[in-house]
Amino acid sequence: MYTTFCRALDKLFGGYLEGELLHIFGPGKAGKTTLASYLAIASIYKEKKRRGELRPEHCFIVVNTDRGFSIDRLIQICEAHDVDFEDIQNRLYVYTAYSFKTQSRLLFYDIPEFLDSQNKKPLLISVDPITITYRREWKGVPRDRVLLVARELRPELEDQVYTLIRLAGTYNCVATVVNIRRSFRGMSEEERRRTYPFYGGAPFEYLPYATIELYKPDIESEEIEARLWFHRWKRAGSRVRLVITERGFEEASGSE
Repeated sequence: MYTTFCRALDKLFGGYLEGELLHIFGPGKAGKTTLASYLAIASIYKEKKRRGELRPEHCFIVVNTDRGFSIDRLIQICEAHDVDFEDIQNRLYVYTAYSFKTQSRLLFYDIPEFLDSQNKKPLLISVDPITITYRREWKGVPRDRVLLVARELRPELEDQVYTLIRLAGTYNCVATVVNIRRSFRGMSEEERRRTYPFYGGAPFEYLPYATIELYKPDIESEEIEARLWFHRWKRAGSRVRLVITERGFEEASGSE
């Protein structure tokens, strides 16, 4: 387990786990990338170095689909936690995917081939966000065909999630995915009676070891609420109030 540097958040979902997939969803500006990428990179690097387990082949992989990954924010997180950013930068590989097909190619072929051919071992693989390119595939599609297009694409999205889980297991690394908060109705007859709070539906509800929702309960407040939506070993529904700082997250004052 790797810490988020915030005790309340660690307690909520148990921290980052090797060989497992963590799913984070919510609206914009809620700290999803901070939790999925910046803190994970700094935390894993710091702990590996402390244990004397950091090796030349270790690297960090980020697939960025909305240009939201900020090197400046990563530098800030590294400085706050006394982590060597220059060494991290030399180990960091950021891929950009502007289309769903590119995202699939990266996950199914390009990244595994790179790791194998360069003899690299990932400590983190993060896709942020994983469903925005999926959503772009029906941009401009007539409204009555949107669900049909989404249904046709969902097996490929599921394969992407399974591939991340397989890579996490193969390399015993941390894997994270970021999702967006949009109401999305299921595809099968049974699922159509439900509305999922994130695109992609069922694959994101049960395949990760934990699903965390980050959101602002009050739009006027600076506080963020983290809610444990699902966890394989913990009772869902727990919440913690946080504030975003230069260190990442801190428990909001007055929280129990």
